[in-house]
Amino acid sequence: MSTCPDFDQLLVFPHLQVQNANAISSPLTHGFPSMTAFLGLMWALQRKAHTAGLDVQFKAVGVVCHQHRELATEDGFVNSFHLTRNPVNKDGGSAAIVEEGRIHLGLSLLLAARSPRWQQTPDAR
Repeated sequence: MSTCPDFDQLLVFPHLQVQNANAISSPLTHGFPSMTAFLGLMWALQRKAHTAGLDVQFKAVGVVCHQHRELATEDGFVNSFHLTRNPVNKDGGSAAIVEEGRIHLGLSLLLAARSPRWQQTPDAR
């Protein structure tokens, strides 16, 4: 029976500044991007790593939020997002889709990684 986790290494991207992230993660919640967005980032980084010739698999993602600033106007009990409409259509006008609230974030990303080349042999431990 093995007690090893499904990853060998942690790759840490400390104190990233993210501007204008989508602050509406579902029809009922707001204030932080969806974790599926960070999973998408992890998978995109894995594809780019494979394209660059790196034999690495990312198994999990962790997010530590250090600071946030929701782009909203405060007016008593009512807060209103500074909304954007994305994407623009072919003629440069706004597409008929739901507007998005935005947030600025200071965060650190942790990626659980596994690579055969990074594994230590039993004698090296």
